[in-house]
Amino acid sequence: MNVSKSEIVVLEVLWKEHPLTVGQIIERANETHDWHENTVKTLLSRMLKKKAVERYKDGKRFFYQPLITRDDIIAAEADGFLKQFFEGRMAPLVAHFAQSKKLSKQEVKEIQAILNQLEEKND
Repeated sequence: MNVSKSEIVVLEVLWKEHPLTVGQIIERANETHDWHENTVKTLLSRMLKKKAVERYKDGKRFFYQPLITRDDIIAAEADGFLKQFFEGRMAPLVAHFAQSKKLSKQEVKEIQAILNQLEEKND
């Protein structure tokens, strides 16, 4: 699912707390972004079409809640990044980050532990 950076801001609000009304979403989103209420309404409309959020009516008010999780977004974005820049291969990605970033000894140990767990799982 392709979700824009602005849509992620709205999803962040809903992941923290849901269900919320449009007014509540606008209020919380404006804590970090100076958006007009129509901007948030447009984003919610787009996300409804994408089935990233759902809306239901309770009395006279509509409430929104997320249909996708942060992990869903991370997985989709990571897969896209991997395909676009590293031909879908993990090893060149890890090599790139290992070479371009100064990894601490602790980070190297953590990566080694993850790889050891994966190796054991695949045996």
